[in-house]
Parts: sequence; C-alpha cells; structure tokens
Amino acid sequence: MAEFIPPLFSKFGKPTKDLFDYKFGSSLKVVGKTPDGLKLETKLKGTKSPSGNVSITHKEKTHTLEGNLGTGGDASTKLTLLKLAPNLKVGLSAGSSKGKLSGTASADYCRDYVSANFKAKLLTSGAADFDAGISIGTDGLSVGALAKAARSSKDGGKTDPWAFQTKDCNVGFQYEGSDYTTALFTKNWGYDISLAYHHKVSKKHQVGGQFDYVKGKDGAKDISTLTLGTKYQLDDNTTVSALCKTNKKVWVAFSHKLANPRLKVGVAAEFDSSALQLDTKKFGVNITMGDF
Repeated sequence: MAEFIPPLFSKFGKPTKDLFDYKFGSSLKVVGKTPDGLKLETKLKGTKSPSGNVSITHKEKTHTLEGNLGTGGDASTKLTLLKLAPNLKVGLSAGSSKGKLSGTASADYCRDYVSANFKAKLLTSGAADFDAGISIGTDGLSVGALAKAARSSKDGGKTDPWAFQTKDCNVGFQYEGSDYTTALFTKNWGYDISLAYHHKVSKKHQVGGQFDYVKGKDGAKDISTLTLGTKYQLDDNTTVSALCKTNKKVWVAFSHKLANPRLKVGVAAEFDSSALQLDTKKFGVNITMGDF
C-alpha cells in the first residue's frame, strides 16, 4: 500500500476551483524580488474607486513573514512557522480592517493517511470564530469533515466564556487518479451539495465541471447549477480559458507573458448568453510587472 497524504478538507475540489478562478477586477501589480528571499509587491486595483496595497514577504526554510498595508488603512502581518515540528505548519497573524482589530492562529498537520487543521480568529469585541477539520485517506481516496463554531460578541464572553454555538458542519470525499480528481462535498449543514470533476487531458490542456445544488431558504426555490470549463496553454507564454454555466453565464479569459519588458497581461470577461446579443456583464484587465 503506497503512502498517501490526503488533502485538507478545505482543499477538496481545489483543482476544479482553480480552473474556475477568473479575475474580473482591473489591476496593476509590480513585483520585485531579492536574492535573499525578500519579495515586494505593490498593487493598484479598481477604476471607479481605486485602491492599493503594498505587501512584503520574506521566506526562509523555517518560516515565512508577511506584511500588508492598504490605502484604506487596513493592515496585517502574518508569521508562518514551517519547521516547528514534523508535518506541522503553524500560522500567527494580526490585522486591522475597517477599524476592527483581530488576531488569528492556525495549525495544519499533514502526514501519511491523515490531515487535520484548526483555526481560531479572535476580535477585540470578544467575538471569536473557530474552524476544525480532519481528513483521512489512502490510495487516492480521502474522506473528511469540517465544523465551524463561534462565540457572540454581545458580552465578549464575560457571562460564559465557553458559550460557543456551532455554526456549520459538513462532510465530503475526494478521489485522485493519475490525471483526474473528483470530489463531493457539502455546505450549509449538508443542505447544499457540490460535485466536482477535474481532468488533466495533457500538460497543456485541462477540463473540469461542477454541479452545485443550493437549497432555497424560507420557501425559496432550490437552485441547481452546472458549470463546465476548460483551459488550454497555446505556448509557454499564452493561455486561454472558457467557462459556461446553465444560468446562461459565459466567461472567457486570456493570459500572455512578455519577456522584455517582463510583463504578464490577463483579460477576462463575462457574458450573458440569454440575450440575442452577448452582453458583457463583467470585464477586467490585470497587468503584472517585474519578478512574477
């Protein structure tokens, strides 16, 4: 029996999710790197209400340190410990968003046949969110579960610091073949179900599909959606992607890299195929310069 490390539950269906990851917002990003592992990234995004942020990342074999500062006053820092113990990765972060301070601690433990993770986010108001997941597997087959709990900020936990409420609980499985991955996982207490499939046809071509069932709330109609997508690498520098949904949405994307100047350009658009003429609903141009 071959050794097998199952993915974390949060990564079930990830190959399909990555295939469907389209960026519609316009942005300009400049990336610079130094020989000692320091990475500086500056990003400007948006057209109607532009915003920007600067991030600095320093990587070592034993840890990674990140810092982010946004034009809106949001700031965060994160320390990831990679060699604290065998098979264990620990993350510690703190930040401020819209004037609210928070701190997060996480731990991922991945080894043969089992992977587990825990995450806790604490706010200065006393509220807290907790995630805990586990997956076990062998020979490409993995099964797992994830639970989420929270503590209200009404009294900051002063009445009962251990008064937590379970917010969600879900299960799923994933099977990984030599060139394909299929996964089934639930959301919203198991009422919503997703079935994902990804196939690496060749080194340059990949296809995928996902069926999503969302149960209607408060008497609303249940919604079922089928999404099909493909990605093809025309050459070492050019990639095209396409995606369609049964809700009559069509997405297309194009990415190209230039050697001099060192530049990467990505264009993505969403169309509504229900109209006689394809109406553009979303459109984005993303440009990356430097050591991307």
